[in-house]
Amino acid sequence: MRSVLAMVGWVALAACSGDGTEPSTPADTATDTDTDTDTTGHTGTTGPTGTSACVPPEPLQVAKPDPRAEVAGDPSVDGMATDLSGLGATFLRSADGGTNAVVSPVSLAGLLTLMAIDAEPPLAPELQAVFASDDLLPWTQAFAAYTADVQAPPALRHGVVQHARGLFYGPTPSEPWLGHANDQGVHLAPLDFAGDTEGARGTINGWVEDGTGCMIPELVPVGVLSGSTQVVLVDALAVAADWVQEFPDEYDRPFTLPDGAQVDVPMVGGHATVYRTTVSGAEVVTLPTRDPTLSYRIVLPASPTTADDLLQTLDGPTMQSWLALGSSDYVDLSMPMLGLSTSIDLVERFDDLGLPSLPENPSWGSLCPTCSALGAARQQVVVEVGAQGMRAAAASYGSGVDSAPPPLRVDRPFLFLIVDEAAQVPWFVGIVRDPREP
Repeated sequence: MRSVLAMVGWVALAACSGDGTEPSTPADTATDTDTDTDTTGHTGTTGPTGTSACVPPEPLQVAKPDPRAEVAGDPSVDGMATDLSGLGATFLRSADGGTNAVVSPVSLAGLLTLMAIDAEPPLAPELQAVFASDDLLPWTQAFAAYTADVQAPPALRHGVVQHARGLFYGPTPSEPWLGHANDQGVHLAPLDFAGDTEGARGTINGWVEDGTGCMIPELVPVGVLSGSTQVVLVDALAVAADWVQEFPDEYDRPFTLPDGAQVDVPMVGGHATVYRTTVSGAEVVTLPTRDPTLSYRIVLPASPTTADDLLQTLDGPTMQSWLALGSSDYVDLSMPMLGLSTSIDLVERFDDLGLPSLPENPSWGSLCPTCSALGAARQQVVVEVGAQGMRAAAASYGSGVDSAPPPLRVDRPFLFLIVDEAAQVPWFVGIVRDPREP
C-alpha cells in the first residue's frame, strides 16, 4: 500500500432554504441523522474549479527549507490553535459512535467562519463562545490569514496543502458580508438552484473534488438541493506528505481490541526516528514527514488507561499538551495501516458543539437574509496510513437548506492527530479501536 501523509480534504457545505422564491443569477463577484463509518491556493474569488479527470497533487521532491518552519509565537495564531484544539476535542467526542472515528476541526471552523462574518443573535453569541472571542470578524480574518499562509509558497515545500472556502449562491449576498468575504479570499459563484438543480450540484461537487485532492468526488447527493436552496457554504481541505523514509516492511501483526481479543491486522514496520513524550495517562509519539511542518501523532494510552478513557476526558488543554514535540528516539516501529472513512451528521452535532440555534435559525445576517433554516449537514473524512506516508480527506455538506533500537508497538487502541507543527494546530483528530475497520 502506498502511504503518504496526505491529502486531507474536508468540505463543509451549508445550503440554506429560504422562502422558495426564484433565485437570481447575478455576475460572480470574485442525510441521514446518524453517524456512519463507511467502506469507502486560492486568492479572491479563485479556487478549486473541478475537472472531469481529477489529478491529485503529489508531494514535491524539494531540498529547500520550508518557509513556514517558524510561525509559533504569533498571538493570533497561538490563540486560534487553542480554540481549534478545544473544537476538535468536542467534535471528536460528539462524533464518536463506538467504532473508529475521525473529524477535522479546521474544516469545521472553515464552515463556521463563513457563517460568523456577519452573524446575528442567537447564532452570534454561540459562535463567540465556540471561538472564545467577543468579536467574530477578527477571528475569521485570522483564520483566513492562517489558512492562506499554510499554502504559500507551495513550490518550496514538500507537503501538499490545499484549502479553500466557497459560497455558491442564488440571491446575491449583500454588504458587509460580501466585502469581508472578498477580502478573505472566499470563492464566490452564482448558481441557478431552481432552474438547473442538477447542474448546480455538479458544479459544487466538481469544486469539492478538486479542492480535496480528488478524494471526495461527490459530496452533495441527489435530492439535497432544490428550488428553495438559497446558498451553499463549502470548506475544502487537503494535505499530503511522505515519511522521512519509507517503511520497508509490511506484515500482519497482533492488535488488541478494546474487549481484550487479539486479531491480526496489516502493519508497516522498520527503523525510524520519532519524538516521544509522556503526558498524563498516555505516551505521544510523533512521526515526522519530509515536510517539517506536517506530522502524524499517535497517542498510546498507558495501562490501565484506555483509548476510551482518553477520549471521554479529552479537552482543548489536553490536546494542546499532546502537541509538545518530546525527545528524539530511534525505534523499531510497527503500526497499523489505516483505511478509515467516517461520515458524520453535523445537524445532530451542532447542539454538542454549542450551536443549538443553528439548524432552526441560521442568523447569518447579510450572507443570506432569506435563509430561514439549515437542513441536512454531513462531514465525510477519509484517512489512509501505509509504508510511504498517509493520506487523509474530509468533506461535509449541509443544506437548509509514525543497532537495535527499542521496539515501539502500536498494538492497541489509540488516538491520532494530523498536525501543522509550525502553528501547533490539530487539523484532524481520531480514535482507532480496530484497524481492520474503515
